[in-house]
Amino acid sequence: MQVGSRRDKTGGSGPSRTRVPKASEPDPRARRSSDKPLLRLALSRGNLAIELDAELTMGPLRVAELSVILPDVRFPVDLTGGVTKFRHRRGSLSSAIVTVKADELARHVAPSLRGLLGPGTPELVIAPSEEGALVGISSGSAALAFDVLLAPMGSDLRLLMSSPRGIGLGAPAFVLALRALAAMSKPIGEGVGTMVILRDVAGELGRRVLPEAGARAPSARGIEMTIPAPDAKSVITLVAREGASPPALDRRILRALELAELVDAFDVLAVAGDLEGARAGYLAALERAPRHPDISLRLAAIDLCVGERAEAALGTVVEALPAVEAGIIGGDLLAASDDLEGAFAAYSKAASEEPYGPLAALALLSAGRHTDDRRAKLDALDAALVRAPGHIEARWERLAARLAVGDVRGAVGDAEHIEAASSGAAKKHAAALRSGSLFAERGHAAEASTRFERALRYSPSSPEGVLGLARALREMGRPARALDLFARAAALAERRGQASPACDLELGRALAEHARDLPAAIARAQRVPQQAPETYEARLLEGRWRVELGDLTGAARALSRLREAAELFPGQSDDRGRVARWLAEAARLDELELGDSKAAHRDLALALRLAPRDRSIATELRRLARLTEGPRPDDLERAPAHVSKSGGDRPSMDEPRAEPPRFEAIVPSVATESAPDDVPDESLVEDLTAKLRANPSDHGVALELARVLALLGRDLELLALVSARIDEGPPEARADLVPLRREVLGRLASAARVDGRGSEAELYEMMRDAE
Repeated sequence: MQVGSRRDKTGGSGPSRTRVPKASEPDPRARRSSDKPLLRLALSRGNLAIELDAELTMGPLRVAELSVILPDVRFPVDLTGGVTKFRHRRGSLSSAIVTVKADELARHVAPSLRGLLGPGTPELVIAPSEEGALVGISSGSAALAFDVLLAPMGSDLRLLMSSPRGIGLGAPAFVLALRALAAMSKPIGEGVGTMVILRDVAGELGRRVLPEAGARAPSARGIEMTIPAPDAKSVITLVAREGASPPALDRRILRALELAELVDAFDVLAVAGDLEGARAGYLAALERAPRHPDISLRLAAIDLCVGERAEAALGTVVEALPAVEAGIIGGDLLAASDDLEGAFAAYSKAASEEPYGPLAALALLSAGRHTDDRRAKLDALDAALVRAPGHIEARWERLAARLAVGDVRGAVGDAEHIEAASSGAAKKHAAALRSGSLFAERGHAAEASTRFERALRYSPSSPEGVLGLARALREMGRPARALDLFARAAALAERRGQASPACDLELGRALAEHARDLPAAIARAQRVPQQAPETYEARLLEGRWRVELGDLTGAARALSRLREAAELFPGQSDDRGRVARWLAEAARLDELELGDSKAAHRDLALALRLAPRDRSIATELRRLARLTEGPRPDDLERAPAHVSKSGGDRPSMDEPRAEPPRFEAIVPSVATESAPDDVPDESLVEDLTAKLRANPSDHGVALELARVLALLGRDLELLALVSARIDEGPPEARADLVPLRREVLGRLASAARVDGRGSEAELYEMMRDAE
């Protein structure tokens, strides 16, 4: 029998093989449709061999070539019967070629990552690279990326995790990357610390394919694996040949192998959740490998995740590399240390070097959040949407940023894009509702009404949509139509069986301002629960309307409920300034309409607690305090030594002078009309005040006035002077005046506590501690 020779199918330098026709050639269409692998006989390196007759698919893998030599078969040989005659003989694996398309592999392993970044299966991208593959995982506002380095060693294949980075994870990126690699490699991979090992890949392939075709599993001794560079179609190829030379490993792979030797045991602890044990191990590893960047980043990631260690983590990183070059974790550390400029630079640099689009977009989003430059913020958001056009959160932020700079047309485009990208009526309704609220907050009532109308298109019975449209129409000068819609919104909320304080408040306001039905408006305001966010404004409006009706007792009760709510105001809120202004308005009502100066004083004290740097509130509080101050018998006994017991502020010449204030040493002496040993006269305050008004930049006169006020015991005036100079004076004045401000606040707090004004004392102490 004569046979024709042909070259190795890979086109490489492998041994030539000669195809031997089978005894009975099957129909090619039957071969393609068959689920079982089909085999054929061939000549390879002078030996009879069994090969795959067609490409075989195994999940995401495609076995392009599989050749087994039968070394114990000697020529001449009778080939009658084809493969069936020789399939019981044990052969030796000669070569194998396996390919996998990256997108098919990603679809296959994505379900194994369910719950890694949140509920549900995340989006997974696998992109081949020179050393292995990039793995990108994203879910909402969280994204994780890392590199998988492929290190073939004999018949084994090592998968090494490298360069982990992520945003919005809630755990160190390297921990989640190790968990993801282990999950994707199951059940064929064996996790060993930082790496996953696929044992005897070619032999395992032969043991799975040949028995399924009815042949014996081959031996796989002497197999060496290589990984050619990926092609343009994102196909990863694995080649195994008997007797081939071991491949040369890339230096990045060698570094990853060395890192695995250093931290394998500690990575195991971190993956298991023992972050403190892992941290101790990484510290020990840094002693053996000082300033190792990967170990330093692992240590910093743990400290950042645990919290309250940002400065220590930043110090660890900068010993190994500049924080700006530490990628996303460098930006996180700089942001946690309040270095916004450095954080912006770090996030921007990390995004420019990040190949995974969703993670780059989140990095640019973080950069935009850490700058006060509106143009830089918009540029960062534009770049984020270039990297990830479908990133909805970035588009929301750009919509808000465009509204902040007055780009209404661009904001409308973003709103329409978000609505179009939302699937289903419920999501489109929510998108239109949110965009309408953003337009309304910026005063664009016409666009807001359009957005709310679109929201009602998807959900006509939505109280939130009707309420938003009513507010927009009110701003557009259509109060009658707005009143109807406010009533409809309240009715829809009641029909739904849910309380809607916002609807009740807005309907009450419309009844009072447009219909002039104050009793009905008061009834609506009273329906707002005391625990609702709207309660502060509702109680103020109720008090104002009751004053207009002449119900002063009811007004006092309403304003009292406002104070009760303000006492329990949450510590962290963006509404602190608004609530403070409402309290200031309540103080005006208490003082001028109800004649209750003590209640007004309490209103202003609470307002200043919420907005401690509001100068108008502080001025009103000082004015009211001066009006309510008066001599009392017990005050005379507690009066300081430098204050006359006759009740006046002027010192008595018959009594010893008080010791100078503790901050006297830092106030330089200024030549004035008074002699150094004389007690300051009241007229001196007026003279110094006039000089300071004539030349507000004269810091020396300001310090002398502060000294005189301190000696006269006029601490409230001293506090006003020092606070104004700190806010408006030259920068060099702050070093002199901050200690004075702390000193006078401490004295005011002590005096308030002695007088039984505990809440006022707490206010002064809070202002002092805020310095």
